[in-house]
Amino acid sequence: TVGTSKVEILDAAGRRVRVWSVRGSACVVWDGRSETGAEAPAGIYWVRVGARDAQVSRRVVKLRQ
Repeated sequence: TVGTSKVEILDAAGRRVRVWSVRGSACVVWDGRSETGAEAPAGIYWVRVGARDAQVSRRVVKLRQ
């Protein structure tokens, strides 16, 4: 079976900026926008991906566009 993973973008303070779900093995690309569609400011963010009992977090730096 193909599982579903939750992808979260968190700001440096741990506040959720955006969240979405993906099915199966997928390449995830964040467009730099928040849940409301506003451009997120440049800075340090955390990408957290979780599926079932596994979770991975990585720090990313968003540069201005």
